[in-house]
Amino acid sequence: AALERIATLGRVYYLPLAGGQSENLTITRFEQESGMIRQGGLARYVTAVSNSGQKAVERVTVTLYKGEDVVDQRILPKIEPGNTGSTR
Repeated sequence: AALERIATLGRVYYLPLAGGQSENLTITRFEQESGMIRQGGLARYVTAVSNSGQKAVERVTVTLYKGEDVVDQRILPKIEPGNTGSTR
């Protein structure tokens, strides 16, 4: 039920970047990793970020919000062009 609410109420922003040498990161996966979540329990998610740009991108910050509040934040050390990094 919670994931259905996220799908219904969640917002995803797509910001196109200039071509050429610019970085171009895309969230290609965001899903619950664990099974059923009990009330008050922790949910585990996996997020994949792909780099379709022409340069490596270092220290990619992935932030999960609940409303205006930061719930979790992970940093991917480096994503090479054409590759994907993931958080757990």
